[in-house]
Amino acid sequence: MARAKRTDRSEARRRYRATVTSAGTATEDDDAAVAVADAVRPAAPVPGRPAGGAGRSTAGRRPSALDTEPVEPPRPGILGAVTGSIRPLDLRGDLRATPALITQTRAVWVPSLLTVAAAVAYLVPAVRDSAIAPVVIPLFVIQPPMAAPFLAGILAPRASWVAGMIVGLVAALGTLALLPTLETAAGAHIAGITDILYVALLWPLFGGSVAAFAAFYRRFLRFSSPARSARRPAQKGATRGKPAARRR
Repeated sequence: MARAKRTDRSEARRRYRATVTSAGTATEDDDAAVAVADAVRPAAPVPGRPAGGAGRSTAGRRPSALDTEPVEPPRPGILGAVTGSIRPLDLRGDLRATPALITQTRAVWVPSLLTVAAAVAYLVPAVRDSAIAPVVIPLFVIQPPMAAPFLAGILAPRASWVAGMIVGLVAALGTLALLPTLETAAGAHIAGITDILYVALLWPLFGGSVAAFAAFYRRFLRFSSPARSARRPAQKGATRGKPAARRR
């Protein structure tokens, strides 16, 4: 390559001197002018080497994660996240999905077990008289339930209100079982028919409302941080994928 370059420069000087001599205007700076012209002239491309001057060819190289930076989706505003989190009610589809919701997910049986455990714990005098029982147990039974239906709405992939109503019905049964042991401020036991209807109707409705709000809140968090939601499927795919081959 160096020999070919010197031959090209010698040939260029020879042609330039011949032209200037024939015109009668040769000067002492002819060699310098030709050298400058050769210096600014781009070098001829070498076969197998990229024109940009890179030392290695990237034709056969596998693309790495550093070649393309992941583009994060734009973060929506508060109003966009709220409107995107609202789902229309699909009554028939939610009712058809109820058996799978009960048998194939944890949205019903886990909150129901917690509700039953809270009702049983209230019957134990040592637990009922403790300092934490008046705070924790009313979140599951005795009062309109909030903790168990909220957990059902978080765990339900769809039909969250159905899961909340089922958990609320379990809480109503637990509360009705505890009615003979409950006392009013005056000291009288509450076990009338009005109280039974009140618990049997209000507890499931309240549980369905709390579960629906929990599902809305879960979708709102997903819309508020789309980058984190987009990274989770990628991390799951990388975890479940095959391990990389060991280099030899």
